[in-house]
Amino acid sequence: MQVSSKKKKKKISIFNIIILILISIIFYKFFFPKFLCRNWDKGLGNISIKNNKNEDSCFWEKPKVCNINLFDGIFDLSKIYYPNGCKHDKKERNYFIKYTNKLYYKYFDFIYPNELNYKYPDDIYLEVLIKKVRNEILPISNNSNINKINNNKKNAYATLHFDKKTNLGEININIIKNETLIKEREKLLEKKTKFDNILVIYIDALSRQHFLRKMKLTRKILENYYWRNEKKKKNLKDPEENITNNNKNNNNNNIKNTNINKEDNISKSKNPYFKISSYQFLKYHAFYASTPPSIMPMFYGENFNNDLKKRGISIIKYLKNSGFITADSGNHCSKTYLDIQKSFYKDYIYFNFEDCDYQIFHLFCDPNYMDPKIYYTNLKGPYSIIRKCLYGKDTFEYQFEFGRKFLEKYKNYKRKFLRLAFSDAHESSGESIKYLDKPLSDFINFYIENYFNEKSIIFIISDHGNGMPSINNLFNSFYLGQDFTFEKHSPTLFLIVPNLDFYNFHFKNISYINQTSIEINEQRFFNSFSIYETFLDILNMGKYNQKIESLFQEINGNFSNCEKFGILSDTMNCICKKENQ
Repeated sequence: MQVSSKKKKKKISIFNIIILILISIIFYKFFFPKFLCRNWDKGLGNISIKNNKNEDSCFWEKPKVCNINLFDGIFDLSKIYYPNGCKHDKKERNYFIKYTNKLYYKYFDFIYPNELNYKYPDDIYLEVLIKKVRNEILPISNNSNINKINNNKKNAYATLHFDKKTNLGEININIIKNETLIKEREKLLEKKTKFDNILVIYIDALSRQHFLRKMKLTRKILENYYWRNEKKKKNLKDPEENITNNNKNNNNNNIKNTNINKEDNISKSKNPYFKISSYQFLKYHAFYASTPPSIMPMFYGENFNNDLKKRGISIIKYLKNSGFITADSGNHCSKTYLDIQKSFYKDYIYFNFEDCDYQIFHLFCDPNYMDPKIYYTNLKGPYSIIRKCLYGKDTFEYQFEFGRKFLEKYKNYKRKFLRLAFSDAHESSGESIKYLDKPLSDFINFYIENYFNEKSIIFIISDHGNGMPSINNLFNSFYLGQDFTFEKHSPTLFLIVPNLDFYNFHFKNISYINQTSIEINEQRFFNSFSIYETFLDILNMGKYNQKIESLFQEINGNFSNCEKFGILSDTMNCICKKENQ
């Protein structure tokens, strides 16, 4: 009797669990969607995606169920591993020696190999690069390596110091001002460009929606500068009134006014929002939910192909030819902003790579960051679900140090290009990216305060949304949510540019981009090929692809399907949906 009653209880409990699951699924499917997805398609200024009613135009779909919002904040394991921020590992020196050179145990100061000493395409693949870098890390006090050490000390390089008592490591970023390089590039400054100061913040695998969820301080900057911001438009009158009042006073004193007087009044304004505008691009679509196919069109104007006549030319080469001094850094082991594995991407030989003048990547090949045995793990390295730490600091701290030092060294040089590439969103929890928010917002404010002028532009951009395996991916597989798939194809793109309406009111000679076109393009359908055209447009080089517009030209966004847009028309790669579907 007791056995049969136990069986009945088990059956009842299993039945109750099944009923509970079914009720939860029904509630989840029919009651949660409106709540979870209510802000999915909204951006800065609470502006929503608007679909063109033209029958030939793609409709940007909105997911019916949004799991990412449901699980937001739950899987932040950094709170457990690093409750007080990144910390040192007591064994970090031993680990460093073990996987570089065991004969280095008596040394405490090292220099990482310089990126400019490595060549394309032989040294570009991760399987080759990571071993080569670790074999060529050198102890600074070893005089037998003096020539090799000096060869690494050019333009930008990183050194590592271990404390003799604690054995804890400290990295220092070094920037050398290159006077020869300045003289070479100054000869090219006669070429006219639309912008002279270019900052590119590239964040791998970050959707526009997730940027707005997690990057709250950076979002606030963009909101304050947003061109539709009524407060900003209203405040535009303030400096005009100041100038008018000053003009009256000057006229009374018989002082002739010039543009210099006006510029002085503008620069003294405490509120910088008068002079700056930000833009968002709600229908910027990933070419593919993977980095190489999306990012190569962005910086090379071509995707993978076997046509040697169409080898993509790096935008860096064109920038150098226009007199720019260039700098680049990414927090992963690489020679460029891509982590390239030969087993996956052999077609990289079809691209004309170009180094920046200043690069910092190789310190991120350090065995305390990149696991020597398994390159990508969940608790270490660029794809880690916890904070990406190296010698007691977040890896992005070294990048911002590099950026600040580079800008300071070339503060008085006319044309500068700085690209900082971050892999902090490329992980399964969706939480690590929020730790980049405050340092990034601080850096953008620093850049605006010290280097932004009427010839400056800032890109905040990604290649695609997060496609890493996660709980959201699991739900998507069981058709319990669409946002994971949709966000993979909805990358981040914001611009910060001078408010030309403001400058043109005071300076008649400033009118080098059509801001009306940028405003229209906020709701236009385009992909990363337009980014390459935008860089060429900045350099006044004309079009590379005659069928594609830059962000400063009105983009033809009327595509009837993804194939015409250049994307495979299946649900895995495309958000496009016709109105009658």
